[in-house]
Amino acid sequence: MGDNRPPVYMEETDNGVVNLIIRASAIGHPCLWELIAAGQGEEMSPVPNVLQRAFDEGNLLEPVIIKRLEREYGVSFHSHQSEGELWVGDNVAVRFHSDGIGEYQNLLYVVEAKALSDALWQKAAKGTVGDVMDEYNSQLSVMMHGEGLPGLWVAYNKGLPPDENGNREPCEDQGKLLIQKINIPPSSMLEIELKASLIKEGVMGEPIISSDRQCNSPDHWPCRYLAIRPEPEGREHKREVLIPDPEGKAEFDRLVREYLMFKGQYDESKTRYEAARNAITSGAGKSGYVQTDRWYIPIYERVSGGGIAWDEVPQELKNALEAYRKPGTKKTRYLISKTIKRLD
Repeated sequence: MGDNRPPVYMEETDNGVVNLIIRASAIGHPCLWELIAAGQGEEMSPVPNVLQRAFDEGNLLEPVIIKRLEREYGVSFHSHQSEGELWVGDNVAVRFHSDGIGEYQNLLYVVEAKALSDALWQKAAKGTVGDVMDEYNSQLSVMMHGEGLPGLWVAYNKGLPPDENGNREPCEDQGKLLIQKINIPPSSMLEIELKASLIKEGVMGEPIISSDRQCNSPDHWPCRYLAIRPEPEGREHKREVLIPDPEGKAEFDRLVREYLMFKGQYDESKTRYEAARNAITSGAGKSGYVQTDRWYIPIYERVSGGGIAWDEVPQELKNALEAYRKPGTKKTRYLISKTIKRLD
């Protein structure tokens, strides 16, 4: 089920209550900085083409997987893509859309299907589908807690990656289904609640791009906030001349000028929009809105300063949670405009 909303966002109900919504597919994301940026409404860059292609393939294959489960494995589905919410705090919910609630071998499961490349499918076969991505185990756990059911991973092998023409080399396991029963949620409610509270604390706090908060997972790919993300402390880069031919240098110089120009325009626009926002909210006084003959502007308030009192959390609990931390393994490259210098 397609959903183009950011991984974290604010949503107002019909009776005026504003809730923080975290998508189940994002609650396990290792970078808290990115989730806070999303919740504060910062603009995301587009999904990389290779990842968008994988999303599109997954959407196309999902009904195929469901049909095969029904015909070949006798799964009887009670629902498909029903929306659910796991409330994890005051005005905070993790929203999910399972691929179905289905009966398999006389038991009811919340079903989550993934279409994986052969390499990832083989990794899942050696462990579980949850080993493939940081977010997968948390996503299924939210669904299991929310529905009160065990989970059923279903992985479809897409085969080898396509070439530039979209053709795939033959693959022995292409088209196979991997079915795995998960009886205990990989992530406990405590872990989910703690992660949600950290997200809420950040979203309701000071603006992420003007804060001193550092990105805690700079190697996670893809980061869709590279344009505004701060340079992680202690990272060093080699200086190398990469473009020897004159035409290539001229084109590269043009790209650098264009990047700096648009980044400067972005920074100026952000400063002006913040000034306008502050003036509007100040004009409301203690009222919850501003109204003119042309506009009605509701004013929302954030309460910051709350969160988990980590100094009061027992050390054994901190140690237990630390065991779930995973080191970053993926690398990406990005620019920080203020570090770019002209040499002429």
